[in-house]
Amino acid sequence: MAEDFAECIIVGAGPAGSAAALTLAKSRVNVHVLERGNSPGAKNVSGAILYANALNDLIPGFRVEAPIERTVVRQRYSFLTKDAEMSVFDLHTDQFKHTTMHNMFSVNRRSFDKWFADQAIKAGATYHTGILVDKLIQDSQGVVIGVETSQGTLRANVVILADGANSILNRHNGRSRRSHATTMGLGVKETIRLPIGKIEDRFNLERNEGASFKYLGEPVQYSPGGAFILTNNETLSVGVVTRLSDLSDKGVRPYDLLDAFKNHPRIRRLLEGGVSEEYSAHILPEMGYDHLPPLTSDGLLVAGDAAGLLNVLCHEGMNLAMASGLMSGLAVLEANKHGKYSNKVLGIYGKMLHQSFVLQDMKTVRHFHELMKEKPEYFNELLKAAVQFATDATSITDKPKKEQISRAWHDFTATCGWGTLTKEAFRLWKFLR
Repeated sequence: MAEDFAECIIVGAGPAGSAAALTLAKSRVNVHVLERGNSPGAKNVSGAILYANALNDLIPGFRVEAPIERTVVRQRYSFLTKDAEMSVFDLHTDQFKHTTMHNMFSVNRRSFDKWFADQAIKAGATYHTGILVDKLIQDSQGVVIGVETSQGTLRANVVILADGANSILNRHNGRSRRSHATTMGLGVKETIRLPIGKIEDRFNLERNEGASFKYLGEPVQYSPGGAFILTNNETLSVGVVTRLSDLSDKGVRPYDLLDAFKNHPRIRRLLEGGVSEEYSAHILPEMGYDHLPPLTSDGLLVAGDAAGLLNVLCHEGMNLAMASGLMSGLAVLEANKHGKYSNKVLGIYGKMLHQSFVLQDMKTVRHFHELMKEKPEYFNELLKAAVQFATDATSITDKPKKEQISRAWHDFTATCGWGTLTKEAFRLWKFLR
C-alpha cells in the first residue's frame, strides 16, 4: 500500500463493505477497502437472492447495468415429509416485474460483488485485494486508529468491519460474543447446470423470469432451517441451511442433508439431467436480536454478517448487509462533520439501524430459536400432522366429502390436541406481534 493513512478503512469487500465504500466515496471521503480474496466476490459461488431496496437507494438505475440473473416472479414455500410435499404458499405474478415491486433478483455473487465494488471504485474508493488484516490498532485510550495488515500498517480516523460472520477482528478485540454452535448456522449449496429451456419448463417461467422455492421439514430432519432451490440464468442453486448445533445433535453431515434433499421424490425431477458445477459452504450468524455484538465503539463500526445482521426466520442477510453498509457510511459522514469518532458520535449508526427494517425485522423474530427449542414439534409432529390432514381430506373414498374432511380434522386434532393447538396459536401470535 502506497499510503499509510485513510479517512476511513473498510475491512471486507462484500455487500456491506462496498455499500459503505460507495456511500463514502460519493461524498469524496478518502476510503480504502481491504479484501483478503484475490478480487471482490472471489470467495463466493453462484446463486443468491438480492432484495434491492437498499441498492435502489445507492444506485437508482442499477437494473440497467447490474449483472442480474433473473427477476424472481414466483415464490413458493412448502412442507416436505418423507414422501410428500404440501405447498402452503405459491405466488406467481407478473406484478413483480413492475418497477415499484421489482425488488427481488437472483444474482451470481462473484459477478455481482465485483460489479458493486467497481461502482465504488468509479466513485473514488480504493480497493486492496489479497490482503489479510491481522489486527486493529488502538491508542492508549483504546480508540481504534487503524489496522495491521500482511502488507503493513494503515491508519485512519475510523474503521468499519464488514469481514463476515466469523469476524476474527471483532472477536479478538472483545467486541463479539464467542461463537457457539447454537448461534451459528451453516448453509451448503450446490450449483447445477441444466440445458437451455429446462429451467423455464420445470418452473413454469418465461425467459429472464426466476423462482425461489423454499422447504421446511424433512430436508433438515425437522429442525429449524430449511432447503431451497433458486433459478439462475442456466443453473439452479440448491441448498440446505441449519444450525451447527442441530448437525451435532443429530450426528449428520451437511452434505448428507443436501444429497437427501436432492433425492427426495418431489425434488429429484426438478433437478433431473442437471450437471453439478460447484459446491460451497457458508457460515451464517444466527445469534439473533438479543445477542448482537456492540455495533460501535470509539473509532469503530461493525456491519453486515460481522454484526450478526440476519433475519433468522427467512435467512435474509444480503439486503441487511447492504443496508447496514449504507448506514455505517452515513454515520461516518455525520462524524466527519464533528471531526470526532467517539462511540457516542458514531452511535447514530445504531439509531438508524433500529429505525429501519433491519433491526425491526430482527426484533420481530427475536424469539424464533427459543420457540423452536421449547417446541420442536413445530417442525415435527405438527408439520407431519398437517400434511397427513391434507392427504386424508383430499383422498378419494366412498365417504361423503363432508364426513371425510370431518374425520381428517378429528384425526388431526386428536394427534395435536385442541388445547395444544389453541395455546400454540396464541404463542405464535405473540411471537409475530
